Amino acid sequence: QHFDRIAQAPGGVARLRELILTLAVQGKLVPQDPADEPASVLLERIRAEKARLVKEGKIRKEKTLAVITDEEKPFALPVGWEWVRLGDIFILEYGASLPEKNRVSGPFPVYGSNGIVGTNNQPLISEPSLVIGRKGSVGAVNIAEKPFWPIDTSYFVTPPAGVTLRYAYHLFSSLKLGKHDKATAIPGINRSDVYREIVALPPSLEQSRIVARVEELMALCD
Repeated sequence: QHFDRIAQAPGGVARLRELILTLAVQGKLVPQDPADEPASVLLERIRAEKARLVKEGKIRKEKTLAVITDEEKPFALPVGWEWVRLGDIFILEYGASLPEKNRVSGPFPVYGSNGIVGTNNQPLISEPSLVIGRKGSVGAVNIAEKPFWPIDTSYFVTPPAGVTLRYAYHLFSSLKLGKHDKATAIPGINRSDVYREIVALPPSLEQSRIVARVEELMALCD
């Protein structure tokens, strides 16, 4: 309602971007649709798929995350949404070392902790994913929509089925993961700390509506 007025204040555009993401991940940017499949159903599918991958030895079983208490819930949950810890739905995988001298120029971007740092003739990851800064630019979030190579200063996150890549991008961006930096000489974050983050999971269809609205408002900010 007061978009233009806020934008003209000192630092207003930056604050607007932050406000847009906050409203988006709290379910306050677009109305809920009772016809959407609830996030509880999506969450059960995600958990079942993770259990299958653990059983097949494709991923490591992580420590059980603490139950979310009422005191920890930061806002009223929208209809159809579910409270989760980030580690309930996302897996942060380590990137792999690829020194510049070993890269062969090619069509696949090489991502460091804060974006593209070169190219290579083969990718490490084929699925569209997020790249999260682990060392250096800690908590920086980049989106890789085509096959790529994340180096070992980063984590990569491939969203599970039912969580759209662009919604995951906005969700991770809203969390300001740099706050978990515990390093002294070189900034760094531990994924165990990230996994404990509490977030609200929206239905899949609402995720798409949220992304469309976020990107419309971010274009106005631009």
